Amino acid sequence: MGAPTLIVGGYASATASVRSMLRAEYAGARIVGVCLPPGDATAVDAIEVRGARIPVVGTDRTVLEAVHETGAGVVVLTATDSLGPDDVRDLMWQLAEDGVELVVTAGIADVAGSRIVSQPLGQTPMMYIAAPKPSRSFGLGKRLLDLTVAAVGLVLTAPVMVAVAVAIKIDSRGPVFYRATRVGSGGALFDMIKFRSMYIDADARRDVLSGENVGAGPLFKVKDDPRVTRVGRVIRRYSLDELPQFFNVLRGEMAVVGPRPALAHEVEQYPPVMRRRLLVKPGVTGAWQVSGRSDLSWDESIRLDVGYVENWSLGQDISIIARTVKTVLTSDGAY
Repeated sequence: MGAPTLIVGGYASATASVRSMLRAEYAGARIVGVCLPPGDATAVDAIEVRGARIPVVGTDRTVLEAVHETGAGVVVLTATDSLGPDDVRDLMWQLAEDGVELVVTAGIADVAGSRIVSQPLGQTPMMYIAAPKPSRSFGLGKRLLDLTVAAVGLVLTAPVMVAVAVAIKIDSRGPVFYRATRVGSGGALFDMIKFRSMYIDADARRDVLSGENVGAGPLFKVKDDPRVTRVGRVIRRYSLDELPQFFNVLRGEMAVVGPRPALAHEVEQYPPVMRRRLLVKPGVTGAWQVSGRSDLSWDESIRLDVGYVENWSLGQDISIIARTVKTVLTSDGAY
């Protein structure tokens, strides 16, 4: 069981901290409650995030009482207008007397540690955040990684791809490959290649199934989609339908790792923050692939994709590739 943890801060900041800690299972933390400013604390009795309900156990002026009530061993203090510097210092002293650890967050989200430098200004701790540089993802190192992984992937999966192609041809009428126009970096359009997993009249039948759509935001997803062929269900479960996209990588239209390739009508519905995905090439896999795939909410999909663009690194790409193998083998979130 993790350390019992109490979150203190404004409603929006506390919610973001709860979401982040639950997602990352931060240091084995077990969140036992939140303390909000008096106005927020009387307006809500709990914060609900990712299926978890975290009770409001006090205000940011009754933190010690909440600590004693919940048995918290760690207090996480996030952004709030209600506590000034002297208030935070006094709280730190009081918690120290009870042997309770205080962790202070910067009130920012989805910024990689490599972009943050801590440096005091006089007696005040300061955090300096380097500007994101998504253009680095077009560098030589990224391209070499893409070419290597795509070439090795095509060689290793060649027998599987031949078997899939034969199975598709035997199972249903239509071409082996499905080509769909997607939006790439800078808004450029390209033809993405996949193994066909649906019957050839799938697009014409989409409107009939609109009432069963469970996709996040503008995404269209249907569980147990009747348009999917028998072979299609198998290759989708293990993401074998995505293998031909390695050819898109070799042609320079996609990367091995990046935001999911989007349809033009999806891009038209993007909020401004989501358009940052277009600063890099879409990927065969990405943070979305290893974090729930079809089970993600629209807001979570936005956060993952934009976070990738903001914090890109070769190390992150390699980590996502490794995690993708595990995700595909277990078929988590695929339908």
